[in-house]
Amino acid sequence: MLKYDKIALLPIEEEDLTILNKWRNDEEIFKYLGGGYNPISITQQKKIMEKITENTSINKRFMIINEENKKVGFVGLYEISEIHRTCFLGIYIGEKEYWGQGIAKRAYIALENYARDYVNIRKIKLEVVRENLNAVKMYNKLGFQVCGTYKEDRFIEGKYRDVILMEKFI
Repeated sequence: MLKYDKIALLPIEEEDLTILNKWRNDEEIFKYLGGGYNPISITQQKKIMEKITENTSINKRFMIINEENKKVGFVGLYEISEIHRTCFLGIYIGEKEYWGQGIAKRAYIALENYARDYVNIRKIKLEVVRENLNAVKMYNKLGFQVCGTYKEDRFIEGKYRDVILMEKFI
């Protein structure tokens, strides 16, 4: 378990299946995320969880964000390159009543410390939809720099949206 300022990052367990599926099937939560909003069944979620939780892959680390004993979100590193010492970030808060409380920022700080100290990462990269203003603002405050843009890359709410590429050396 990783901790930082009331935040704990926990390994994903079988018992998390229902909550992850609830979050995945909420359009407001998933519309800006990489895969976009695409509801799935609990059976499909179980297959995804099996891939997420298997310990055979060294190129990804996924965790549940726990805020004072309540599971509130998901965070992970993926496409981890041992050679280049880089990875991509994925993060979201699934419990909407916890939005805007700085939980994602604190969870990121815990994850960054883990990435640097235990996974030997030197640079974290991410992709964020330009209209996801709260996320863009948070990433800027955390020290991420814009390094490019995919023009009209994601189809969200009937319109193609730009995706900003950001990176941070840690």
